[in-house]
Amino acid sequence: MRTSVTFYYFLTFVGILFFVSIQEDAQAVSQQHVAPQGHPDFNQNQFQFGSLEDLRRDNILKFVESKIPIGDYEWGKPPPDNGTDYDCSGLVSAAIQEAIGKDPFKSDRMTTVTFKEELDEKGAKIDCAQAKPGDIIWWQGHIGLVSKPEQGLFIGAQSAKLNMTEASYETGHWGAKAGKACYKNVYLQEL
Repeated sequence: MRTSVTFYYFLTFVGILFFVSIQEDAQAVSQQHVAPQGHPDFNQNQFQFGSLEDLRRDNILKFVESKIPIGDYEWGKPPPDNGTDYDCSGLVSAAIQEAIGKDPFKSDRMTTVTFKEELDEKGAKIDCAQAKPGDIIWWQGHIGLVSKPEQGLFIGAQSAKLNMTEASYETGHWGAKAGKACYKNVYLQEL
């Protein structure tokens, strides 16, 4: 009888140690800093838990980056059609839909105008210095996704000549173009 009581206390003690160990590990993981892709602290090889929004930001950039070598600019081309050829608003629409797994838009066909209207209605306008990877950058007649804000870069379906490229929104053609506005990509927060 004494052996079974001792064994019972031993198992109880081991169970308590195991439970405490799991709680400590969970607490350590929950306190990890998670930087979105494109951020200077991002480490692709580090095991991380992030928010759903961070995961969607990563997915949206992977989608548009995958179009750079193969996508052709085609004005008025709504997604998805053949999956590679888009105009600027079609690329942004397709990327958002891919990142969140649904169509979150009010309009059947998103254009630069309907994007601006929806984003203004949602109060999403931010200073471009606050933009994160995956946020939306807009000009009259053009739209893209911020890719590397620390370098002032965005990805978009630029033109029939340039196709899908990464470009500067601070210098060159896009830096000189008036009316630039940045928006928090509020679509990535929706469930």
